Amino acid sequence: AMLYLIDRYQLVDPAKDEVGEFSNPDLQELYDDLMQKGSSGKTEALMVGALIEETDITDIQSELDDHVDNEDLRIVYENLIRASGNHLRAFVRVLKANGVEYKPQVLDVPTFEQIINN
Repeated sequence: AMLYLIDRYQLVDPAKDEVGEFSNPDLQELYDDLMQKGSSGKTEALMVGALIEETDITDIQSELDDHVDNEDLRIVYENLIRASGNHLRAFVRVLKANGVEYKPQVLDVPTFEQIINN
């Protein structure tokens, strides 16, 4: 959906052709750091996955609140937020099944609880 919007509105795609390669240096550094953290074990990978979903929800909601006036973008962003909520619930559920209680790292506790209990 994002690639469709990038093409439709002639935007610059921050991803390169290679998986895990980005033209934005900050995004590249974040990706590299999270890959390193998540590579050290199952629990760490699940924690990184949950962190990514929290960050996605926060970043996308911020964009929706402050910058999006295009209906195409709004629809895609709202779908991405719902998907990230589903993913976050799944990560938290699997962590719990493995004896790990996940605490929100980016989202405030009420927002996190609302997502998890939805």
